[in-house]
Amino acid sequence: MPSRFFAYLFSAAALIGVALQLASLLGLPVGATVIAGHFSGQTDWQARGVAFALAAVLAMFAVIVLRAAGVVRNRRPPSWMLWGIVALTATAVVAQISAPDIATRILWIPILFTMGIATALIALRRGRRRMPQA
Repeated sequence: MPSRFFAYLFSAAALIGVALQLASLLGLPVGATVIAGHFSGQTDWQARGVAFALAAVLAMFAVIVLRAAGVVRNRRPPSWMLWGIVALTATAVVAQISAPDIATRILWIPILFTMGIATALIALRRGRRRMPQA
């Protein structure tokens, strides 16, 4: 499969995350599904600030992955950015495993796992293209 497919897959997963974070920011009762499930119902104003930051980070990650796959025509980011995203999503998966709410785990672990695997596959494909032929 081409890298573009994985970039679109990553973007779809990130879009779900951004939508949930923005819903939390707007005061909708999605607190149990954001910020590791530490809130039930609406989040407080401090948590809404964190939700805004998380939405921005997810959107930034999506732009980096889309650029790396060549979907967005611009200078491609360095490989260390892709591997950084893989490391952060892997860390987030481990953190979500310890979330107190099962709905949070059911929602976020597949999203984050998808994002991490898609990014790793794009990074590996980029590395394979750069290897010299013998």
